[in-house]
Amino acid sequence: MASRSKVPITVGIPVFNEETHIARAIRSAASQADHVLVYDNASADGTEHRCRHLALELSNVTYVRHAWNRGSFENFRSLLYAAQTERFMWLGSHDELSPGYVEQLSLALDRTPGAALAFAPVQHINEAGSPIRTYDYPWAGELASQSALRRVIAIIRWLGDCSLVHGIFDTQAARHAWFPRPCMGGDIVILARAAAYGRLVRVSGPRYIRRIREHDTRLEQMRRIDTERSEQGADDFGALWDGLQETLESIPISGFRERVFRLPLARAFLAQRRMRLAQHLWREHVAYLGRVAVTDLRSAIRGRSDASS
Repeated sequence: MASRSKVPITVGIPVFNEETHIARAIRSAASQADHVLVYDNASADGTEHRCRHLALELSNVTYVRHAWNRGSFENFRSLLYAAQTERFMWLGSHDELSPGYVEQLSLALDRTPGAALAFAPVQHINEAGSPIRTYDYPWAGELASQSALRRVIAIIRWLGDCSLVHGIFDTQAARHAWFPRPCMGGDIVILARAAAYGRLVRVSGPRYIRRIREHDTRLEQMRRIDTERSEQGADDFGALWDGLQETLESIPISGFRERVFRLPLARAFLAQRRMRLAQHLWREHVAYLGRVAVTDLRSAIRGRSDASS
């Protein structure tokens, strides 16, 4: 069933090995959006069977299976540029949309000419579907500011939960915001570029339902993003900082207040965020070395025990 807004929307679902959850994701989108595109990165489980069955059952669902795993970066990009509607959103293949999500966000865009994105609070759930927590972006008022610099500062300073990237975009705004370098944190750059393009509007009623992978590692995340670079162990956080810096510098500065106060403040927040990430990565590395040392010690003790017996 299409949304009540007169502007059609495409929901793009990139998928790889999600046989357990993909049907719920597709059904939650197909009941609300005009078109649903599912791009499968050569899944090796039962994902293909479930998707083909749903594409036959639901007339607004199109399923495409790639011959090989192209990585989630290319899958996300392909979906965006395949959309032929004025509005577009990405839906995670293990996530869901609450009832009314598409309708209410679409109407918010109708009421806000020039907006780049409408988004809603996120409801985190575990693998079994039990609620974990809800985050409603309490600083969202800054994202609706008329000042592009204020909006980008808010992304740099406050953004931690990037689930608002699963809101509904103006398609042209999303293509403008697309960041062409695969990297960890690329969604942060996309949101910063979208904020520079136009206002980001929060809608408080519906929820984006995001399933959390409890044991996900950074290497697994990078492997999903870009299969080739992950084999080289490349996180490329440098691309993240380059993207944010370029976005910041691309904003036209008007007025004494923005030039003298807000722009230096934005640069300071960017430097602060970069330092926090460096500290986090250092702690993660120390913890990893500790686990390796414990494993080596246990192996050594076990080896001596076997030798003595």
